[in-house]
Amino acid sequence: MALCVTSATSWAQVSEEAPVENAEKQALARWQQLQAETHPQPRDRAEFDQVLQGRLKQLDAFSKEFSGTLASYEARHRIGLMQIHALARPDLGLETMGWIHRALKRRPAPLPNGEVVEGISYDPQRYFLLYARTLAEYNRYDEAAAVLLPYLGRQDPSGELARALDLEVRLWRRTAPGQVFPAFTAMDMQSNQPLQLSSYRGRVTLLIYWSRTDPPCMRLLPRLEALRKQYADRDLAVLGIPLEESPDHLDELRATIKNFNLDWPQLAQTDGWNSPLAKPNAVRSLPALFLLDTQGVVRLRHPRWTELLDALAVLLPNDG
Repeated sequence: MALCVTSATSWAQVSEEAPVENAEKQALARWQQLQAETHPQPRDRAEFDQVLQGRLKQLDAFSKEFSGTLASYEARHRIGLMQIHALARPDLGLETMGWIHRALKRRPAPLPNGEVVEGISYDPQRYFLLYARTLAEYNRYDEAAAVLLPYLGRQDPSGELARALDLEVRLWRRTAPGQVFPAFTAMDMQSNQPLQLSSYRGRVTLLIYWSRTDPPCMRLLPRLEALRKQYADRDLAVLGIPLEESPDHLDELRATIKNFNLDWPQLAQTDGWNSPLAKPNAVRSLPALFLLDTQGVVRLRHPRWTELLDALAVLLPNDG
């Protein structure tokens, strides 16, 4: 089924004159109706695509009918998120978010800042911040910095968030593809010896941040162990970096490592997201994978499984 892929360019043709108060009220009333609607739970991918297509068309029609209202920007914002996460089209999603950013900057009426209007929470500032975050996630750091710049000096919640995100963007740059992954030394639970990342220069290395309490991580671990064995004769190195909230859980972690037969170094971190191998490298979600080449340069960050396999086939070809 062909999915509805909405371009922000078409919206640029829609008038963005400041709406009258009555238009805002009409938009809010219709928006509340849309949010109250229920949709059947998709049973398979085909039904998911059908529901997604319907929702995109519905939001697109709403945003055009009530163009220029706060609710229309919320609708377009949700379209952008769906384009990125559901359609896997970050190019379209960023185009949509960028259009909202430019349109709101031109809007003469003052923007609410976290207000609740007739039961609907509006915080357009978060559009800008999420736009900047998403730009950074897709390695468009200079654009992200430009979006954040007007907020950095503000002494309000949006300024605080912008400054925190600006720091995060700087950290993301450190582990972007093309950068040498920052050096570290950590204790290996398997050998009870300190391990230096620099000692793996000359080998293609896969770093995996994971947690025993995270189901996606648990599903990934057996696949990584199988991948390690598949490439054993081509000297692929796999380093695990399990995150724990406290040293009190290390025994449970050891049991997990044993149950999964993980025969590769595990550099346990016991401060969760604030761990010295996580926070400085902008690890904010799990599982998090980094593929390094023989020079320690990041080739892939958080790749899809197929992307990882394709990259390994290039970096470690089967000459036999």
